[in-house]
Amino acid sequence: MEDVVQKGQKCPKKNRPQWDIIAVDLDGTLLNKYGMVTENTKKVIKETIKNGTDVIIASGRPIDSIKTIAEEIGSENYFIAGNGSLIYDIKKDEIIYEKYLDKQKILEIIEICENNSISYNIYTEETILAKKLEYNVLYYYKENLKKEEKNKTNITIVENMKEYIKNSQNEKFLKVTICDESKSIFNSIIRKLREIPNIDVLDVGHMSRKTIKQGTEEVDIEYYYTEISLKDVDKWNAIQYLIEKLNINKENVIFTILGIIFGLVFGYFLTDAIVASVEIDSLRFLRHIKELSYIYSAIITCIFSFIVNFIIHFVLQKIDMIESLKSVE
Repeated sequence: MEDVVQKGQKCPKKNRPQWDIIAVDLDGTLLNKYGMVTENTKKVIKETIKNGTDVIIASGRPIDSIKTIAEEIGSENYFIAGNGSLIYDIKKDEIIYEKYLDKQKILEIIEICENNSISYNIYTEETILAKKLEYNVLYYYKENLKKEEKNKTNITIVENMKEYIKNSQNEKFLKVTICDESKSIFNSIIRKLREIPNIDVLDVGHMSRKTIKQGTEEVDIEYYYTEISLKDVDKWNAIQYLIEKLNINKENVIFTILGIIFGLVFGYFLTDAIVASVEIDSLRFLRHIKELSYIYSAIITCIFSFIVNFIIHFVLQKIDMIESLKSVE
């Protein structure tokens, strides 16, 4: 990420493309190997936001872990958590989009992992459930040591995970992460997990490498890693939802409001011109428009706009965007 930012700084401003929204990952992208955002990166992102581009975080991390980093970089609107399982509205402090794994799927995944003695942890809205501190959870734990209490990633150590999940009532499960140091064992488990219907197992062919500081020493953590989520849940689908929410709906509302304003102003002169064109010497019409008529016309415009947008929304859902890009038309 640092190299990309530095190259971006050298580009002439007039040559830089202007985007409405930029989505950026955290681990291995925005964060350096110590899990930190450098001051240089913060500066460039804040400048990008200032210039009118909304920068949002799209990460596999849970809500609390992303909130702190979003605040650091000045991202104030939305972020995507759980690898696309949810979208969080920062200003309203609420979830606006969510797709979760059900309890039965979680129990099936646990069964396979425990029967094969492989490490796993479960991400919920509130915390990361783990049997012990290792791999990615150990990394988050070490990261917490440098944070204030309110900014820490919640980690819950659970001795009997199966019973905990069975007895849980209102837990919402974002994803499950699987970690192991042996590639052969890891690949074997992946094949078994893919036999579970209606889930997606992320394809990761490389080893994850993170660095933690213990005193003055640096310790590398290396492991093979994958994520399991509900079928068709990913960052891209969440981004598409957000793009639709931010751009399409906003444009329609703006154009409707502008149409009402211009219609009310120029409508008066248009009415006067139409009435004048049908008048004759022996017949004249009063040119008085009641205030209530303006209200009626604005309401009718809003209703018409809503009907058109409602119909167009379902028409667009039927269009295969990938196939349409291949078409000459």
